[in-house]
Amino acid sequence: MSKQVLDVQQMQHLQELGLNLKPSLVHYYKVVSEDNGKWYLSVTIGDILDGSPRYRYIPAYTLQDVLELLPHIDGCQLSLEIDCDPKMIWYEDVRDLDESNYPYDKTICFTGDTMLEAAYNALVWAIKAGCLKTDKRK
Repeated sequence: MSKQVLDVQQMQHLQELGLNLKPSLVHYYKVVSEDNGKWYLSVTIGDILDGSPRYRYIPAYTLQDVLELLPHIDGCQLSLEIDCDPKMIWYEDVRDLDESNYPYDKTICFTGDTMLEAAYNALVWAIKAGCLKTDKRK
């Protein structure tokens, strides 16, 4: 079975890049008082951010969450390749597109073992490249 959500380290990396993480029904939680270094994956219905100091919550983004965050870039089109192996997501410049310039000069491709990994790699690039504004990159 393939991975369904980004792991804790990936979510923390997105936070470090300044992405304002939205609450999610799927999340990781850690019992702060025991601080044994383990994160637990949980699904809940309702408000998980109840202000309890006993737990630390962090969202666990699914593929859909990550795809919704990927920016549309003026003059570019986000193309998704889901059914091929390897799994790929790419940005390509579709201005003045014709068969004579294939493969396209202005293509940035992201791959991964899963579509989730490819989407995460594209999201990190979009943040670092300034294509997606975050709290740290305005």
